[in-house]
Amino acid sequence: MRVHRPTRKEIILPSIVVGVICLCAAGVFFRVYRHPQVHVPGTNVQAEIVHWKDRIARVGGKAAYQEFAQSVADLPENDQHTHAHEFGAALYGVEGLSGISVCDERFAQGCFHEFIGEAVIAHGFGIVRTLSEKCAAAIAPDSYFCQHGIGHGLLALSGYDEASLKKALAQCPLLVTNDPLNGCYTGIFMEYYERDVLEGNDSPRPVEHKDWFAPCSDLSGETSRWVCFYSLPRWWHQIYIHQGGQSESAVLANMSALCMKAAQPDQIDICFSGIGHVIPTTVGYKGQASATACERATSDPRYRLLCKADAASDLLVEQLPQEALAACNGLSGASLTYCDAYATRPDQKNIPVRMPALP
Repeated sequence: MRVHRPTRKEIILPSIVVGVICLCAAGVFFRVYRHPQVHVPGTNVQAEIVHWKDRIARVGGKAAYQEFAQSVADLPENDQHTHAHEFGAALYGVEGLSGISVCDERFAQGCFHEFIGEAVIAHGFGIVRTLSEKCAAAIAPDSYFCQHGIGHGLLALSGYDEASLKKALAQCPLLVTNDPLNGCYTGIFMEYYERDVLEGNDSPRPVEHKDWFAPCSDLSGETSRWVCFYSLPRWWHQIYIHQGGQSESAVLANMSALCMKAAQPDQIDICFSGIGHVIPTTVGYKGQASATACERATSDPRYRLLCKADAASDLLVEQLPQEALAACNGLSGASLTYCDAYATRPDQKNIPVRMPALP
């Protein structure tokens, strides 16, 4: 799906309407990155969409989605995400807004992001309230998927400088529901640092003036600063991977060293939680491997605990409860109890804006 991107002169809208347009941008989320069509019906994007439209019309969206999940089960994660976008396009084409409850968190939410974009393109500005309400009602408590896509679009629409970042962040509290960590804010920072929606871009934001923490400290609002520091390790990881030439262990060590340079103790805490957020994707969503990676990242017990707890939480979100518990391996006593709470309660990470008290 490709959409026309309005110029700034074409957009003179109140802030809530800005949120609508951004959904259009969210519709092209990750579509820049195409992967070979393997083990899925059709030989190109349109053929795949046609196939899934036919299956959805025949058996319904939910049953077709299960067929889709089986068809991509053996593909790499990035390929699964790409093909999930095609299914999302087909789903909206057949079932319209009523299909909003079919997509879920699997495949890096590709189905859901595409579905949102298609809905906004079809209905225009007036759909934002209806869409956000349907998100909250149909997929609660997971409506942050919707918020996250909106965040990507908000930043892509506003622009990629610091002033535009602040403008986009100011829109997050206007949403019907607002998950500080998993929703709108993280979508904005991911787009700011990684520029996924920006067409023609294949690299993360470069480090300017040797400032690996920009612009977190300059942001107003505790939530914005908190999520910014949490998002930094993902950006750093993208930079190191894009540069190449370093092992994953070396990248982890570099990220750990950067976290330790943060100005405030709570910023260091949040940063190591951010490392925990990155790790599961680098080790194939394995709990023991995540625990081992956190131990390689730092020898400090406090930071290891924060890293493992966040990795456990992410594995739980991926519907891998046993792997989530395994991410807490190597801990004992009160530290194990703390980590296990993240491994068993999907709401645990969503609650605090400040880091919770550690044992």
